[in-house]
Amino acid sequence: MASTFLPYTITSTAQKVKPTVCIGAAFTSHPNGTYLHPDNPQDDSYWIVFLDAKNPRQKVKEWVVPGANNSTVPGGIDTYMNDPDYIFAVATQYLDVTHVPQGDFYNFLAKYGAGQELRSSSTRPSVTVPIPGWAIS
Repeated sequence: MASTFLPYTITSTAQKVKPTVCIGAAFTSHPNGTYLHPDNPQDDSYWIVFLDAKNPRQKVKEWVVPGANNSTVPGGIDTYMNDPDYIFAVATQYLDVTHVPQGDFYNFLAKYGAGQELRSSSTRPSVTVPIPGWAIS
């Protein structure tokens, strides 16, 4: 069986701009691209989004988690994490440096592939820490 690849981009920002998942196009406007954003974006937050693996242009579920909740794993998320029918991404929106992942949330993200990026995020000397999105299929 041949492998199928999905071109996509996940953006986080250190500016007051909502995060984006771009499917089928570069980050610039493209007629065949699908651009997904949080339904209710908030500054100083994490956006956790699940896409349908068979139709990744469709958002299945999302959480917008305030940065102050940086040690709490959102309730009900394991249902989606343990299902191979979903692709997930985590992006931040203008996340305050004091709200990098801690405790259970850090361990959760590291468990699903974000460990290297999380380790480097704690050493960035900036007022905000945009943590790029991670995705697992």
